[in-house]
Amino acid sequence: MIQRLRHQRLQHQQRQQRQQHKKRVLQPRPSCQIQKMTSKESYINGEVPLETAS
Repeated sequence: MIQRLRHQRLQHQQRQQRQQHKKRVLQPRPSCQIQKMTSKESYINGEVPLETAS
């Protein structure tokens, strides 16, 4: 049980690091990077997908 919680916490930290990295990558050239993201990913990040935004 404790191991599973620790594993979930580890996954959560990795996910946060990925999102932070993604935000850093997005800044230089947002338009082409955002288009590569799936609408599902942009929903998870709390952003409106391009399909509905346009």
